[in-house]
Amino acid sequence: MHAKPIPASSSNAIRILTVHASKGLQSQTLFVPFCTWTKEAGRHQPKIWCKADGEKDFVPIQDGTEMELSNYAPYREEEHLNMRIDNLNMLYVALTRAEDNLFVSTSYPVNKDGKKGACNHVGQYILDFVGGDDWEAGEVKVNDGMSRSQSELNGELMAELWADSGQVRFVQSQEGAMYTAYGDESYRRTAKMEEGTLCHDIFAHIRKADELDAVLRDFETRGLIASDEQREKLRGLISSAWKGNDEMRDWFTAPWELRLEEAIYIDQRELRPDRVMINPETKEAVVLDYKFGGWEKQYIHQVQEYMEALRRMGYSPVRGYLWFAKENKLVRV
Repeated sequence: MHAKPIPASSSNAIRILTVHASKGLQSQTLFVPFCTWTKEAGRHQPKIWCKADGEKDFVPIQDGTEMELSNYAPYREEEHLNMRIDNLNMLYVALTRAEDNLFVSTSYPVNKDGKKGACNHVGQYILDFVGGDDWEAGEVKVNDGMSRSQSELNGELMAELWADSGQVRFVQSQEGAMYTAYGDESYRRTAKMEEGTLCHDIFAHIRKADELDAVLRDFETRGLIASDEQREKLRGLISSAWKGNDEMRDWFTAPWELRLEEAIYIDQRELRPDRVMINPETKEAVVLDYKFGGWEKQYIHQVQEYMEALRRMGYSPVRGYLWFAKENKLVRV
């Protein structure tokens, strides 16, 4: 199997993915085990940068309950609220990957009186929801898999099972919109979009032209490229970027300082250009966006936003380009 991996995109196989890796994907049946990450899980730092009234600069304040009684309380509240929102968004991503069947495994503490105790993980949101009248309670016998003596393993661990009484089909908004607009033609269009997404992902891993073969092998090993034919098609499409244009050849061979799909946060917004090339000596910047479909007017505005953001960051001059892969056409913005 290591010599010829199974392409997950075209096989009737079980895929095991992290929540982040599952973004944009769907499956007829989905299992979400261990739905017990805390409501404030993530990149929380022990110090929060704050600025009180009358202070000129931000200062790091140790996070703790004592902050609630200080002038920095709003900063702590915002920090913890944002962490909860991030984890709620991650739960949303996890649950909306299912098309027909969704199974979620979570847990809750039980008090000495046998009643449910409070829990501080995202499963609480689900437990609160399934307490309604639209659900039927049942029992399932499982083994928790913990290392115990043989006599203990012969016993049974009781757990609760909730099953929805009705049938629901989850459809991603993009899929639904495509089908409404194009009918059965939407499946062909969706396949084209998936091809474009794959090409974008490959470009995001290519810093120099001579890295293409290694990146394609990596994608094939991970099961993202289904066949030799698909690999060669992708090779031809992507390599045409620098084979047919001297300017683009320079961008993929010269020693530029590169930013590949890195976020720019400006005016409380996130911008994410496909490829930014910077000359560290002259501060010149070039922004390049790849397009694998047809022309749309909004693309010009998109690149113009990237260019303005780079200017505000101190780069000059700044040039912007769109590359249309199917036509191998480079357009300056």
